[in-house]
Amino acid sequence: MMEAKQVIVGICFAMLSIGVDAQVSYKEGRVLYCVDKLATGFSKRSGEYQIARFESQRFSMKISNERHTANSYVTATLTRDDDVFTCVGFETEGHFPVVCKDEYSMSLDSFSIDWKTLRYTRTEVSTGGYSSQYGGDTDVIYGGECDDF
Repeated sequence: MMEAKQVIVGICFAMLSIGVDAQVSYKEGRVLYCVDKLATGFSKRSGEYQIARFESQRFSMKISNERHTANSYVTATLTRDDDVFTCVGFETEGHFPVVCKDEYSMSLDSFSIDWKTLRYTRTEVSTGGYSSQYGGDTDVIYGGECDDF
């Protein structure tokens, strides 16, 4: 009887040690298919910026290097065409917000997604946009939803 308890305690200790020190899961190669539902921003017309509507887009994104730790923290990489985003997030009760920043040093583009609902907001903000006195670029924010591909 005592030996069985020792074996069970040993197994539990081993599982606890692995869960605390190692990554809990890897989800290499997951692909999301995303559709913008809303698109708005600033556009320069006749020398003045105005609020403008933009066309919704459809796109796919690949998730790689996704790592979940025992404390509900996640890191990942999202790739959309040639854009690579570095992401961090934290699972909380009811939702799982993940915030991603374009790795290109001069880019202000971002992608924020809830990995439980797969709803997102993304931005395409230019250093030559509204904040620039001499710019003519547009600044756009999109909202939409993704599905697993």
